[in-house]
Amino acid sequence: MSEKPKRVALMLDLQWPYKRHASTFAGTQQFAKEHGWHSIIDEFAHDTLPKRRGKAVPYDGVIARANHELADRANRLGIPVVNMWASSPVWNKLPGVFPDFDASGQIKAEHFLSRGLSNFAAMTALSLIHI
Repeated sequence: MSEKPKRVALMLDLQWPYKRHASTFAGTQQFAKEHGWHSIIDEFAHDTLPKRRGKAVPYDGVIARANHELADRANRLGIPVVNMWASSPVWNKLPGVFPDFDASGQIKAEHFLSRGLSNFAAMTALSLIHI
């Protein structure tokens, strides 16, 4: 008898037309397909999860732009959450996958310097680098 496929909720703010949200979604879909998982878009997973143990839990895990309520409920239920939101209010309470803004800035600076530019600025989502 085969094992039931994992059910993973995706709470990624897909209503916003940002490439990073769509790319994250595409990556999760590829992984789910390769591993036989079922992914369910649930932008309100923090409400879908039961408030306490004892009730049926609809997911084996959640990939999310996590908020406090999701982190608290998932913790109470023992459900793993992977946070995908660098500015999340719970970024330090959950495992997460975030851009490396320092490395990105370094690469940008090296690129400009290698082209002889010595006075430039690069603005990213969370930082401003001026050399």
